[in-house]
Amino acid sequence: MANKDRLPVGATITDMARGNSQRRRLNPDELKARMHASLNVNNPPDNSARLSDERECQIQLRITDIDPYDRNPRRSRNELFAEIKESIRVAKVISPLTVTKRPGSNRYMVAAGGNTRLQAQRELWDETGDPRFEFLLVTYRPWVSEAHVLTAHLVENELHAGMTFWDKAQGVWDLKQELESSTGKALSLRQLNEAMRLQGLSVSVTMLSYYGFALENLSDLGPETRRLSSYAVRDLQKPFGFFSGYIQAYGHSEDSWRDIRRRVLEQFAVQAATATSDSLPKTIDATELIDSFDHAVSGLLGETSPTRLREFRDLLATIPNATLKDLLQREHDAGAVDLSQSDQLVSAALPESRTGETRTHASAPTSSPASAPVAPLLSNQAGSTAKPAARPEKSPIERTAGDPRPTPLAAVQQLVSAFAEACDVQDLLVLDDAMPCGYYLEAPADDRPIDADATSLRYGAWWIAAMHSDQIDGSYSERMPTESRWRRAQRLEGGSDSPPLEWLIEAVLGSPIGLVELNLWLTRCPSDVFELYHDLMRSIRRLRTEAPERFMLDSSESEDA
Repeated sequence: MANKDRLPVGATITDMARGNSQRRRLNPDELKARMHASLNVNNPPDNSARLSDERECQIQLRITDIDPYDRNPRRSRNELFAEIKESIRVAKVISPLTVTKRPGSNRYMVAAGGNTRLQAQRELWDETGDPRFEFLLVTYRPWVSEAHVLTAHLVENELHAGMTFWDKAQGVWDLKQELESSTGKALSLRQLNEAMRLQGLSVSVTMLSYYGFALENLSDLGPETRRLSSYAVRDLQKPFGFFSGYIQAYGHSEDSWRDIRRRVLEQFAVQAATATSDSLPKTIDATELIDSFDHAVSGLLGETSPTRLREFRDLLATIPNATLKDLLQREHDAGAVDLSQSDQLVSAALPESRTGETRTHASAPTSSPASAPVAPLLSNQAGSTAKPAARPEKSPIERTAGDPRPTPLAAVQQLVSAFAEACDVQDLLVLDDAMPCGYYLEAPADDRPIDADATSLRYGAWWIAAMHSDQIDGSYSERMPTESRWRRAQRLEGGSDSPPLEWLIEAVLGSPIGLVELNLWLTRCPSDVFELYHDLMRSIRRLRTEAPERFMLDSSESEDA
């Protein structure tokens, strides 16, 4: 039926005007009623579910429609949760969360950090019902893979710091399992390092080894794993290997070592749980744990004292060619060895074929390069022997009085350049006359870990040269160029907060070289590299003696320190 108010198709403008004039005019009350009716319209429906899942976009979601990431690497509660919650109460969430959806799911979940912020706002909504906390503006990103999301959370948590060593280890190993599952093959530490770097996460091979060791050997600490540090794990690795080998050398099985390990760690955790928080150090003391193992292993063997175990362990750490099997066999053949006598240490520790050779070297004149011990060669690149840089014909210290002699600073710079080239860190060496020793070491610009190749000299050489440059002491960092990455991280410049230097050390440079590692590096590096290092040390001593003013801090540097 035609609408009687509708004009015919052929109506003119005049007809339309006449029709409008003939319509009944509304009185003021009717106009007011219609105006109220027009305003009383429901909010448009949430059509976000109909948005394309193939593009990144910003959407507004109810706080109850977002789930935290169920595989969040941060397992322990954020110590700053109360502060974060109060900040949201006052100013809401300023940085938008990133969310995604797993294939086949209709629920959003946090995709790249922000689980703590989500939890804090959800609690505020539950507690207050305030509409300010009901909705969140979020960035939606299409799903890529589980490994991609897990990596994003690891990166985000690392940037904001606060994660415990144990949480990082578990998160990285979860990612390792995801990557292995997607490729169908196991990954070595170097392969894992490279695969993670391609995902956007840099973790050094050294740190990966710490993570793997901790997860395999220290889980019996239970809640006390939250107090583990990379330094404690590093100090426990070699003693654990020693205890395992020592127990088996006396006829016990690997199961015996695992049983001792479990009992000692559980007892340590119980003692820590009963102690007051004020009496506990922030991180676990590895020395205390090792001492407990010395007593436990000694109790198992009966005839070996804790002191004897420590002496054997120290011996193996100081003689690079020694093995536990060699040492125990020598002791068995020759009777008890006095571990306090250095001659007997070498004789007991080295195989027969090396003993005479070592004594010959020891008795030869140390100033003759031909008589220097032949150390095992390390490699600058996998499968190739290190080629040391050409040495100066005579080192600055060896020149006669009639020879032209470089200045102390020039001598140091000449030798550190040769040392860096021999150890493949010349790309990270910066000669800078303003620094006390005339140089410093920079961090790699591409964040590639310097210990990615386990056979390379780069890791040890970087830390050795950096240590002698005095750059580790932040008192001198003001002398570096403002664009120096090391300076910016150490001095918290450029908007940085506390994590940058810690991140560089853990992810790129590896933990600072320890005394045992330094000893092994110096005794196993190529002989020409060792002689370069020796000459470098003598030149630095000369520089400190002849130009002590270079090492003096002015007032501004003292205030910074």
